[in-house]
Amino acid sequence: MMHPGAHPVDEDLVRRLIAGQFPRWAGLAVERLPPGGTVNETYRLVMAANARHVIREVLGEDPG
Repeated sequence: MMHPGAHPVDEDLVRRLIAGQFPRWAGLAVERLPPGGTVNETYRLVMAANARHVIREVLGEDPG
């Protein structure tokens, strides 16, 4: 639901804004996150990288 005076935002607009302001991120995928309120919309830039961290040591096993 749009409130009076609200600005329409969609993934295409977010992509254009990112490309204009942060050209090195222009090729990243954009995902809209579920709404958490009525004031902001949040979009995630999907990076092509992951970080893996060992959370516990298992005796006799390589954590890698």
